[in-house]
Amino acid sequence: IGAIGLIPAAYTEMVRAWRSLTTYLPGVMTMIEDPAGRYPFVGVDEGDGIRMLVDHLVGEGHRSIGFISYNLDPYILQRYAAYREALRAHHLVTDQKLVFGIGIADGRYQSSLIRRFNRYQQATCPIEAYTHDVLEHILRTRERATAYVCQNDDVAHWLCRHAEARGLRVPEDLAVTGFDNLRSLDGYEQTITSVDQNYVRLGTGALKLLLGCVANVRTVSPPGKILVTPTLVVRQSSLKES
Repeated sequence: IGAIGLIPAAYTEMVRAWRSLTTYLPGVMTMIEDPAGRYPFVGVDEGDGIRMLVDHLVGEGHRSIGFISYNLDPYILQRYAAYREALRAHHLVTDQKLVFGIGIADGRYQSSLIRRFNRYQQATCPIEAYTHDVLEHILRTRERATAYVCQNDDVAHWLCRHAEARGLRVPEDLAVTGFDNLRSLDGYEQTITSVDQNYVRLGTGALKLLLGCVANVRTVSPPGKILVTPTLVVRQSSLKES
């Protein structure tokens, strides 16, 4: 009756296949929105999730909060923009020395990341190699954050592992938060503060939009968009009294 897809723009073959499929079937995109707004969309409210994390860290006493990203997918840029807005709401400033992966002046990849990206991509686990370099940089500088908002749980997971390997205590020496609330990170998911995207509600919303397309019934205002409110999941990695 139709198609529901998570289609990253960087995967050109997948994008072409999706566009071909949706020439004769109605389609709904999930998690990553079509930049041109051609398809109904259901996703998590990225901004709400990041604001919850920053509010939580400020509540734990942190005033120096960094951000670590590995890629610049549209939803990651939304999370980064929300991080900056959340800092401003608490009268805190965005400091390039505390932001990794994104140049705060132009919102593009940092030149240092571009130079090393090929090496990371050739590694067995690119995010593991990247977060290792990030932590080493953090340890070399005097100006470091007391807490880091990571773009997702994968980045948070490896940052915690590298930190502990270097003798740092999480969260006493370094508070860490993720995003996505993954369930498959060698047990670390039980220790990392994260944001749950409420996948059941995402799936229900996608089906609702798709059935609306099939029945030619407009269930929400054009272009057909549902944002699901995420849930903050507080765990040991960010609690002062853990």
